[in-house]
Amino acid sequence: MLVVDEAQRLPVPCLEYLQSLWDHPGTRSTLVLCGAGSERALSRLPQLASRVVAWQEVPRLTGAEVVTVLTGFHPLWRTVPAPDLTWIDQSCAHARSARGLL
Repeated sequence: MLVVDEAQRLPVPCLEYLQSLWDHPGTRSTLVLCGAGSERALSRLPQLASRVVAWQEVPRLTGAEVVTVLTGFHPLWRTVPAPDLTWIDQSCAHARSARGLL
C-alpha cells in the first residue's frame, strides 16, 4: 500500500509516475491518495482518474475523537494525558484532525 498525503499538490509528472506504478503488470498494491482537492488533481490526468475504485471523504475529528483515536493508534499515545493530546492537536495540528500527529 502506498499512501500519498497532499496528493492535490502533485504535478502531472508525479501523477503519471504513480499511474505507471499502478499499471505495471506485476503490481499487487493499493494506491491511496489523500488530501482536500485530490479529485481535482486527478482530473488533470484522466487515465489515472479512471482507475479510481472508491472515493472516501473523511470528516475532521472532534477534539474528543482525536484523543480516542490517538490513544487507540499506538501504545505510546496511551501514556500521554488527554489534556496534553488536546493541546498538541490545537497547537501543532491546528485542530484539523489527528492526521498531523499520526
